[in-house]
Amino acid sequence: MRNKTLTTKQKRWVEETVTTLNPTEAVRRVYDVKNDDVAKSIASENFTKPYLKQALEDKLRQAGITDEYALEQHRKVMDQDGH
Repeated sequence: MRNKTLTTKQKRWVEETVTTLNPTEAVRRVYDVKNDDVAKSIASENFTKPYLKQALEDKLRQAGITDEYALEQHRKVMDQDGH
């Protein structure tokens, strides 16, 4: 696969996803989307792009964020929300 240069917004989405560990929230912040369904749709679409998914995985690895760490953070949020 040929390397694809990310757009400015795609780069910011990767950064925000690493920061928040929430791809939908990252879309809200980067793309200034207010509608949850639209934000979820854009986040989902971003994951269908192999070059974008790879950029996110690389950034998470650089930040030392493992799957186990991300899962634990999600569990903490769910516990706080009473789920």
